[in-house]
Amino acid sequence: MTFFHRWNTFQCTDSPSVEMARSLGTVLANHPNIKSVTIIGHSYGGLMAIGFIKHWIQEVSTHVHTVAAPLAGTGNGCTSKLPLLLPPNVGVTQWRTIQALDNAFKDWPDDPQVVDIPGSTVTRLPETYRGRRLGHNWSISWVAENI
Repeated sequence: MTFFHRWNTFQCTDSPSVEMARSLGTVLANHPNIKSVTIIGHSYGGLMAIGFIKHWIQEVSTHVHTVAAPLAGTGNGCTSKLPLLLPPNVGVTQWRTIQALDNAFKDWPDDPQVVDIPGSTVTRLPETYRGRRLGHNWSISWVAENI
């Protein structure tokens, strides 16, 4: 099964994270045969996906992938708390673009993708994808093909 969670990206991520955890909990209750959950959050959606972890109370194996996500914050006035400890049933992979090639982040003084989430895996994406510069928008395509 595949589901998409849409949310108002002009708001902070905490309420949408709670809503997504609740919605997925309902899906699991209605489909007890589901053995694992994979969440992919791109860009600002990666902040929402990481925030989801603190609201996730299900025991099912869960993996959160953040792709080109400004996990260090966006400077928009919203505060996001990163997990200090991952639950035993939750894994996290951070897929980071090369800042100089990512038009969303290339002018930032520090790479907003660089944070430490203990227990997470970090993968730096390559410079190119299908013969093109692998920047912010192409990053989700590369990850989708490689997970």
